[in-house]
Amino acid sequence: MVSSDVVQLMNVENISIYFAFQNRSVILLKEVSFSVKKGEILGITGFSGSGKSLTALSMMGLMSHFDHLDITGSIRFNGIDILNAGENSLAKLRGHHISMVIQQPMDAFNPVVKLGNQLREAVIIHHPKFSRNQVGQCVEKTLEEVGLMEIDRFLNAYPHELSGGQLQRMAIAMAIMNDPQLLILDEPTSSLDSLASSEINELFKRLTLNRGLTLVYISHDLEIMKTMCHRIIILENGKLSDEIALTKVSLNSTLPRTMNYLDQKMKNFDRKVIHDETKTKLKLVNISKSYQTTSFFGLNKKQLNVLKNVSITVKEGEMLGIVGPSGSGKTTLMNIISGLISADSGSLYLNDNIYDKELLESNIAIRKKIQMVLQNALSSLQPKMTIKQQWLEVLKLYQTGDKSFYDKMMFEWVEDTGLTKDALDKFPFQLSGGQQQRAALVRSILVQPQVVIFDESLSALDISHQNLMLELIVKLQDKYKFAGLFITHDHRLATAICHKIITITDGNIQSKN
Repeated sequence: MVSSDVVQLMNVENISIYFAFQNRSVILLKEVSFSVKKGEILGITGFSGSGKSLTALSMMGLMSHFDHLDITGSIRFNGIDILNAGENSLAKLRGHHISMVIQQPMDAFNPVVKLGNQLREAVIIHHPKFSRNQVGQCVEKTLEEVGLMEIDRFLNAYPHELSGGQLQRMAIAMAIMNDPQLLILDEPTSSLDSLASSEINELFKRLTLNRGLTLVYISHDLEIMKTMCHRIIILENGKLSDEIALTKVSLNSTLPRTMNYLDQKMKNFDRKVIHDETKTKLKLVNISKSYQTTSFFGLNKKQLNVLKNVSITVKEGEMLGIVGPSGSGKTTLMNIISGLISADSGSLYLNDNIYDKELLESNIAIRKKIQMVLQNALSSLQPKMTIKQQWLEVLKLYQTGDKSFYDKMMFEWVEDTGLTKDALDKFPFQLSGGQQQRAALVRSILVQPQVVIFDESLSALDISHQNLMLELIVKLQDKYKFAGLFITHDHRLATAICHKIITITDGNIQSKN
């Protein structure tokens, strides 16, 4: 444990964040204060939409990059006034003294630049006088430290060629490359399976000991935080509601709000009945996909087999769960079904009619029949359009009607999903995580598709909001009878909502139930 007389590395005092637009002002974070002591792991938790990520962005001095947001209060890091520092000063601070690891590692990298070039650039920015050899040694040493031993392969890979766990390790390597004092972790393992999550958290513990790092660990998973943190603060509706020591959390604190948060349980739905088992909506036959990989300098070409002769069938009204660890091929399978990439071999059928990537791209009537709900709802929504504008854009693309027709449809969807009417006039970042996921779900299925793919779409939510989304998905599937693919690394979620579950490991279907 960290003693009470340890030096304070960062002080956050009375931080408030307001959204101001068109003569409206909404408070998102209100008078939040806490300190971060050198060498400790401070946990920040709370329900989705409580202000956790806003707090992290504030600590990085990034709020000025968002339109219509105002921040008041004080944040000081080693005596530096974060909120009043110029952008040049903050650029020198970020990555060198304060770094951040975000929830979605894919968002941390340029998708069209090899990872080695991006890591080397991160070193050169802060150490412009380093020789090429020094830069290379720094990168290789850090990759070994985070457990990536096939140095050449990882440096020569593009982000999409790595599994979720591998890419998160690359993001951690980039974050610690320049030996920062403070590392902010915003839901760093919620997109990973339990094994990869455990390995990444053990890595964080080692880095804290070996490098003397100070961590701010943001998560909605209290069970993980109890094994990681010295102190935990709990945010609720933008306010700090509790601050408790690890011993109190371990002993099941009697604070009412804390207990309410700890006691959330996942619901389970009895989904034995399928609407019409004779109607096959989606069928895959012997789908295979591989990528060519090369080592450093383009030598030693290798073929990476991501999917190997995968065959599945999904009926009308059925939810098929696809479970597997990070890197098993789940997302590649989703990308093939939705037409984002092509399979190397095999056949895809929609309503017993064969289709492929080219057909989906050229035929809007067929394309609307297959829709996706992605993991990161906020990044899948247009940040500068209201929810109503985004829904209306999709409706006008696929359906002909007048204003009253569109208004009627949107009102029905608001009622179906439990969103409030005023949510339609808000921008995505004004909504809680649960509301964002509902809005993204509606945008995907308001054209009444025949197949809906859920790709880790609930993993970023706390259990309370997961339960609400599970109820909503079951309700909508029973009403509209779409075939569903529920792709997840969390077997609990699949068990709660799916009629059948298949397990994929290393691109092969290992089991069905």
